[in-house]
Amino acid sequence: CPARALCGDGSMDARRCLSYLTIEYRGELPDDTPIGNRLYGCDMCQVVCPHNREVEPTVIEDFMPSDELLRLDADAVEQMTQEEFSKVFRHSAIKRTKLAGLQRNLRRMHS
Repeated sequence: CPARALCGDGSMDARRCLSYLTIEYRGELPDDTPIGNRLYGCDMCQVVCPHNREVEPTVIEDFMPSDELLRLDADAVEQMTQEEFSKVFRHSAIKRTKLAGLQRNLRRMHS
C-alpha cells in the first residue's frame, strides 16, 4: 500500500487509504498523503491481493470506459465545468468524488 494503510496484523487504517481520501474525503487532503499520480482511487491492494492473481480483465462492454472518458487529460479536468463533469461521469462511480474533489486531487498531483 503506497499510503501504508495496510497494517502487518491484517487490519487497515482507512484514514490513510488513498481510495477513501481521493474519492470520499471532503476538504483538503492531509499534508502527508502520498497521492503520486492517482487522480481517483488507488486499488493497489486489489492488484497485490493473492485472491486476485488469476482474475482476467472483463470483456463486458458496460464496464469499459467510454471514449469520452479515455480522451480526458489533466487540462480537461482542470477546465471542466459542472455540466461537463455531470455529462462525462453520468454513469460512473467517479461522480462520487464530485468535480471539486477531482480537481483537488489534480492540484495535489501537480504540487
